Amino acid sequence: MRNTENMKYLEMTNQPQLRSLWLLLVQVVTIITALLTFSCGELVEADMSLEEGYQVFGIRVDPPVARPDDQVVMTVYDHHPRLQNFEYSWSLCLYSHGAPSYFKCLNELSLPESDKTPRIVIDLSERGIDLRKRLRALGQSLNTNGERRSLDEGLDIFVILNSGLPNKRFIQTVKRIRVIDAPGESPLAENPKLKEWTVTESGVANLLPSCTVKPATPLNTLRYNEAGEVISGTLRESVLGEITGQKSLEIMDGVEGGEAEPCTFHNQSLLDLTAKVKGDYERDWSVNEGYTYRWYISDEQKALTPITGGGLGIAQFNLGANLRSVELYFTVRDPHGGFAAGRQDLQLIEGIKLR
Repeated sequence: MRNTENMKYLEMTNQPQLRSLWLLLVQVVTIITALLTFSCGELVEADMSLEEGYQVFGIRVDPPVARPDDQVVMTVYDHHPRLQNFEYSWSLCLYSHGAPSYFKCLNELSLPESDKTPRIVIDLSERGIDLRKRLRALGQSLNTNGERRSLDEGLDIFVILNSGLPNKRFIQTVKRIRVIDAPGESPLAENPKLKEWTVTESGVANLLPSCTVKPATPLNTLRYNEAGEVISGTLRESVLGEITGQKSLEIMDGVEGGEAEPCTFHNQSLLDLTAKVKGDYERDWSVNEGYTYRWYISDEQKALTPITGGGLGIAQFNLGANLRSVELYFTVRDPHGGFAAGRQDLQLIEGIKLR
């Protein structure tokens, strides 16, 4: 059934009027779903503007569903329209009470003060925080449904991040991690992987070619020394570099060419961005079970489709006049807490809007 719906969607997107109607419908349905639920395992503000100061797009946990002996990598993706000097304070909530919208941690574990970076590694095993021992010490703790919590059945712990500008009020972001004491070594769940995304313009004269890019690197470029200590990959510049799309360099006679040209479009144009994602929900059109996308654009512009849902990710952005560049950001979430992010710098030249 969903494959049939996907085919209908692809046929619709070839017709501009039907495509706009589809985008509007998905936007309304998904905004309601995304703002009222906690299904993606994250409590994050719904503000979609990039001009209102410091903002967190979301937290990626790798793996999103962990075993109690795993090392878990946590990365926050954030933004400020002008400043870059942010501070981060991470903690782990082993037991919470109340609905997600009224989250209150009853047993919070502060993580090392030295970890003031957007990416940290937490060892859940006895070599690190020893999650099993700490959970046993909590005794007969119950979940929010009044049931006894069990690692065998799976339970939730939460990452709490307080972040922002120095000497300013921090904002708090909460991310749920499902922990299951399951046998085997294969991942219990994986984050969605961005394969590529394409930006196309319309509504102006002399249309420029579409721009297709891929993430620069995998979304976890940590490096370790022989003792197993992290030596690189935690700084914010590393995090941003990983999610920034880059054109493939032209290969001539088996040798890569020089630096890739930036993506260039006209101001006053209408941009379409289509993201291709690899993962469990890539062909799932359902708003409740597929991916949830959030779209952002800088310089006081607007994402016409701030939130969309389903297996296929597509958004529209309306560019104003007198712009020379913009940043595009988007995030992808799945129902099991999986997360990915993409970023693209666009250069703009003067455009003539079609009437």
